[in-house]
Amino acid sequence: MLSIDLQYFPCINYINTLCNSDAVDFSAHLPFKRSSFRNRMVIAGSTGPINLSIPVVGSRSTHLPFNQVEIDNQSAWQQTHFRTLVTAYGNSPFFQHYRDELELLFSVPPILLFEWNMRCLTWLLSKIRLSDGLNLSEKVPSNELDVKHCSDFYTPRTYNQHTPFLKYPQVFEDRVGFLPNLSMLDMLFNIGPEAGNKVLNHQFDLPNPLSHLEV
Repeated sequence: MLSIDLQYFPCINYINTLCNSDAVDFSAHLPFKRSSFRNRMVIAGSTGPINLSIPVVGSRSTHLPFNQVEIDNQSAWQQTHFRTLVTAYGNSPFFQHYRDELELLFSVPPILLFEWNMRCLTWLLSKIRLSDGLNLSEKVPSNELDVKHCSDFYTPRTYNQHTPFLKYPQVFEDRVGFLPNLSMLDMLFNIGPEAGNKVLNHQFDLPNPLSHLEV
């Protein structure tokens, strides 16, 4: 079983790690960690990477288990995130295929961050056709010896350090160069549902559970 943090529209290598595992535990009972992809994602913009962050109740002072952390919906973060996606990917080959569904997804204010991330991941996996046969769980594993811990291996500081990078056409590549290992949404909007097979068959250095960086 793979133990990994549940992220907000995760990066490409995260999806590869996830879908090459028989069963996945999201360690929902562990404390929420700041400066992680639990409440943020990175996409491509016309001037470089764009970080989109979800505000949480308590902000930096929260020490609750991940599955109890509430989203701060006082700001219009969903509207901002969706509009940013429209601006960044409106001219990409496949964005219009998913725009209506995404707009609906971002129209319902979530309460818990964990539930929102699961909703986003479930939608994403269905679009890249990798949801079948994947056993996702938020339960505590019964046998720690059978668990490979990769939580917080992919972070805002380390996400673009895992090589070799999976390359594909990007909207702003002619302006800012190729940006590796962005949110899986970037690949979906650029090459469509075939992104699933491309990611599943990608070979790179899998995370070493004994040497991942804590942030």
